[in-house]
Amino acid sequence: MTGVQTCCSSDLIGFLQAGTGATARTVQGKLRDIVSVRDFGAVGDGVTDDTAAVQAAITASYGKILFFPEGTYLCGDLSSTGNIEFVGVPETTLKYKAGGTTALVYVTGTSTFFKASGMTFDANGSSQSGSTSTVRFGAIGTSTSPATLILRDNKFINGDSQEIG
Repeated sequence: MTGVQTCCSSDLIGFLQAGTGATARTVQGKLRDIVSVRDFGAVGDGVTDDTAAVQAAITASYGKILFFPEGTYLCGDLSSTGNIEFVGVPETTLKYKAGGTTALVYVTGTSTFFKASGMTFDANGSSQSGSTSTVRFGAIGTSTSPATLILRDNKFINGDSQEIG
């Protein structure tokens, strides 16, 4: 027999974190704390075009942590218009596929918080026809809601620029 077998709905199963003061939650609530790009079908093999899966994961993760498991995620232009945190492990690479037009990740719109840690952002400059950016920040935040940008333990490679506009 193949496929996923279920006996119970995750909203019916309780979860209690170890430690004094922990409160009971559902397994469903616990599992939704962090979203993985693999939840949306991203493969991360460096060959498969993961653009649609990663963009769907970004859109579903506003206000949350978006986890990138070990792998190389080949993507075209990605955009983030809401508050989000990208988290990777040391062997996580987000690689710009050939023919990109804006930036591997373009953070804009109503986003006032962008954080990324533990990832390599590869602009794949030798496969692009023009200048390339790995992460570009444009017109984010306002005077009443300033932007917070936190980039920690990341690598930015094979690109012409990382822009903040």
